[in-house]
Amino acid sequence: MPTTNSLPDSSAQTVDADSVEHSKASRDRTWRSGPLSGLICGLLAAGAAWLIMELCLPLLGIPESAMAGRREIPDEWVQQELVRRTLFSVGVLGACLGLFLGSGEGIRRSGADIAKGAILGGLFGAGFGVLAAWVGLQGFERLGERPDLMPIIVATSAVLGLVTGGVGLGLGIVFGRSFRMAVTCTVAGLLSGVVAGICYTTLLSFYFPSAVTDVVLPVRWVDRAVWVAITAVFFGIILTGIARNPSRR
Repeated sequence: MPTTNSLPDSSAQTVDADSVEHSKASRDRTWRSGPLSGLICGLLAAGAAWLIMELCLPLLGIPESAMAGRREIPDEWVQQELVRRTLFSVGVLGACLGLFLGSGEGIRRSGADIAKGAILGGLFGAGFGVLAAWVGLQGFERLGERPDLMPIIVATSAVLGLVTGGVGLGLGIVFGRSFRMAVTCTVAGLLSGVVAGICYTTLLSFYFPSAVTDVVLPVRWVDRAVWVAITAVFFGIILTGIARNPSRR
């Protein structure tokens, strides 16, 4: 008799253990941080990226020693400086987005997830940032001189979408641990980049007509600040808003 009664208890314990494991696995695949956290992390990422750019961009210019005895700067030197500054700056933007958004999501999980989210998010962001900068340089060069507003919006949105989409892909892989979450975060990243590109280009074109918008990297420091802030804020809010609790949609 005791043996007979112990069988149902054992089966119930097995079912409960399976349910707990399933619930834990499901929770591990769920995005936990919300739009407010995304906004805060986005602002921190924007501040860090802008500060790094402003400190390092002068170091990437043409060395003064190379200018000794020259009255004019060779065109190839100017082009090389543009490429260096653009690749570096967009790479920094992507790295900071991945670093801070990855850390923000990891805080809600564990110490290991903080490190993993920050490192892998930063690497994905830097890699896709450099790729987006290179693609953008080729695209803007094909627009020619004084292009219309719509081609500029499309090109800017494509560059920013590639950056934020790449960061979203990396974070979706790190924290989602599923194909669905990776796709969700990638789409959210792409969407945020497109929205940021539209808002940034439209804002500067109508309210700051003296601003140069037909370039990948804004020329003036104030334009770079707006560019970085809009991109980071939209990415933080849209990513966390779409990715959180995907099973409810």
